Amino acid sequence: MHAFFSTVCELPPILRNSNKNIITHSLWTGSSPDFNTFLSRHNNQLDNILKNGLTIESLNLNLRINCHAFIADAPERASAIKY
Repeated sequence: MHAFFSTVCELPPILRNSNKNIITHSLWTGSSPDFNTFLSRHNNQLDNILKNGLTIESLNLNLRINCHAFIADAPERASAIKY
């Protein structure tokens, strides 16, 4: 199985690694995805969030988001790193 996850780095490690605090973006089985197709769906939104933050209008809140790491096994990292 392949997966695309995120976590909130500001949480203490015991909470950060809890299943209820890990954000699942996608799961798939079978061969690795075509990362050009797969990541292109996320790249525009992620790029916008990284540049402008994430606004929660109902709370009048703008959160700054940073990407601290991309973790993958060697074959997946080699496929994804060029995107």
